[in-house]
Amino acid sequence: PTTIFTPLEYSCVGLAEEDAEKKYGKENIETYLQLFKPLEWNPPAQEYPAAPTRSEATCFAKVIVQGKSPTKGRVVGIHIIGDNTGEVIQGFALLIKKGMTKGDLDALVGVHPTSGEVLTTMDTSRSSLGGGEASLKGC
Repeated sequence: PTTIFTPLEYSCVGLAEEDAEKKYGKENIETYLQLFKPLEWNPPAQEYPAAPTRSEATCFAKVIVQGKSPTKGRVVGIHIIGDNTGEVIQGFALLIKKGMTKGDLDALVGVHPTSGEVLTTMDTSRSSLGGGEASLKGC
């Protein structure tokens, strides 16, 4: 796993989408995308010193799956930008190493409200967007 400690942390584990497509073939990869704003950013949290960046920022998550099955496809990469993602990615590194599927990820109960919770509720795939962009979701 890797984390870049910037005001909104970037963390990843496993393959980048492009590397997964090269390794397994583009037709064998499904990528799930989601923009989100953590619930903890809602007022009164916006009054904290980070308010200017939080009010303008959007977080992002990407899960890369080998196989098109929404339940049996093996997760080969996770990328997330948001608060505390360095702490979040550690556990997912072990799960990827152990062969976690998209179905395993979907069955996981996310801790609410946290940035990591988004990984357990992602249902928008790149192929379902038809060339469009991920939309903002959240509470």
